[in-house]
Order: sequence, then C-alpha cells, then structure tokens
Amino acid sequence: DGAAALVLVSGEKALKLGIPVIAKIRGYADAAQ
Repeated sequence: DGAAALVLVSGEKALKLGIPVIAKIRGYADAAQ
C-alpha cells in the first residue's frame, strides 16, 4: 500500500512560508469528452 500528497501554493506563498520551489506548472490542457 502506498500514499501520496501534493500541495500547490503560489510562489509568493512559498516564499512567505520558507518552502523551496521544486517545480513549476508551465501550462495545462484538458479535453472535453
């Protein structure tokens, strides 16, 4: 069994909390079905 978590915050919030930015969302897309 495994688990995972993902926390998304703005770059500004990460700086305020002292959290290192390890990835950036460069874009996204979706497709209607």
